[in-house]
Amino acid sequence: MAGGKKDSDNIPVKDIHTINKPNTKTLIDRYVFAANFCKGKTVLDAACFPDGTKILNEHYDEINIENISMGDKVISHNGFVQTVEETMQRKYTGEIINIIGLYGHELKCTPEHPIFTVKGQNVRCKKDSSISCNTNDNMKCSKCGQDNMFMAEFIPAKEIKKNDYLAIRRLRSPGPHSDDFNINRAELLGWYLSEGSLIYSHYPHIGGICFTLHYDEDDYAKRIENLALKLGATSVTINKRKKNNKQDIRVFGKDIGTLFYSLGGKGSQTKKILLDVFGWSKEEHKSMLKSYFLGDGTHQKINESYSVKTISPHLKRQV
Repeated sequence: MAGGKKDSDNIPVKDIHTINKPNTKTLIDRYVFAANFCKGKTVLDAACFPDGTKILNEHYDEINIENISMGDKVISHNGFVQTVEETMQRKYTGEIINIIGLYGHELKCTPEHPIFTVKGQNVRCKKDSSISCNTNDNMKCSKCGQDNMFMAEFIPAKEIKKNDYLAIRRLRSPGPHSDDFNINRAELLGWYLSEGSLIYSHYPHIGGICFTLHYDEDDYAKRIENLALKLGATSVTINKRKKNNKQDIRVFGKDIGTLFYSLGGKGSQTKKILLDVFGWSKEEHKSMLKSYFLGDGTHQKINESYSVKTISPHLKRQV
């Protein structure tokens, strides 16, 4: 947290345990620390992530850490794009810490690796220690008045405990967005998660999004068209296919396609919500879930319940 604005959001730690994993080849994650914290000095030679750890690059693609090279651009802990200054790999025999957060976030690293964390004990409400502080618009607890309780710090992975909080970076946009933009983006994300697929200008270059609805869902189709144009789509076409009882809303534009790919992934089985989305406002969450349930959900009037179907294990866990 800096200057009164949140640089990160927090995910509660659900579980943490060690794994005995001998002879694990690892790649040292130095690029962020060398650039921002240690002023070029070597950082914790024993601090490593194992192969397969996902790094978010400047295009919001998840890249295995072993495939990251010097000069690559990646998203750092504070949400800004940073250039990789150095990579290193070594053999390692010993404990691996496995940190499991809510919402499906999981992180494996060596015990000494610094992790951006908020200690759970720091966020307990001073008036009611059984609950965590509930921040208001002034970033103070609405009950006890405590402020700055969510200040994150780097601590070794081995010192993280259950009910601490993992701090996740917020992606930085080039400029501030209006409330209307944020709500519209959230609503279209719900439609994308339920009914959307990527359009490629020529693979792997994203050219837009295609939403597929039932033939008679004209109101939803027009709503998607309207949202897409407000969010910067270059053009939108609606193609009704009576024979298949479907209609396609094709939204064109590299930027809008890349945006929703970064927020929701791709593929019916592999779509997942970017962790930054969990830091959005309640109004944005409501907007996203409403359109998501309109696309893939059902309403049982007998007991006034709602359910949703998905073949993505990530969305099943996250929603």
